[in-house]
Amino acid sequence: MTRRILLDVDGVLADFVTPAAKWARRNGHRNAYHDNCTKWDVLESWGLQAFQPQFDQFCSRKGFCKSLPVYPGAVEFVEQLRRLGEVIVVTSPLSCSPYWCHERTIWLAEHFGFRSKDVIFAKRKELVCGDVLIDDGPHNLETFANFRLLLDRPWNRESTPPRTLRRRNYQEILDFVPGV
Repeated sequence: MTRRILLDVDGVLADFVTPAAKWARRNGHRNAYHDNCTKWDVLESWGLQAFQPQFDQFCSRKGFCKSLPVYPGAVEFVEQLRRLGEVIVVTSPLSCSPYWCHERTIWLAEHFGFRSKDVIFAKRKELVCGDVLIDDGPHNLETFANFRLLLDRPWNRESTPPRTLRRRNYQEILDFVPGV
């Protein structure tokens, strides 16, 4: 039986935080950086909650999702995961963007060779069937029934859900997945 590996995108494969930090710095908020984003809500991390409408407009622009940077090592990570089982992307759509889902599908095909049939958009990832879920969002892992792997990021260090294994990097995840 083939192992089904469910894989998140933002914070795991795609770097959403760096463009958000650049936007914040362009708008006069000098202390916004990837490494000091310590909360799930990037604007809350930098004390910028009042700028949510402007940030939503920035993220909703055509081309934004398609231009997100790929984390270093992510392409090789996905290649290695594919040797361990069937990899299905489970990603949450950005509700404020009419382009997000279309561009995300293109981005995943261009960078990782994912076919659209292997991409699931879901706000409730626990409803998707798989043997393991790899995510950077503790809230996405809390109610997932099978193995849960949390990729360590600055914004998730305050919370590790019960029965969830925190892994510091791609290699630590790859070392664990064969045991699932």
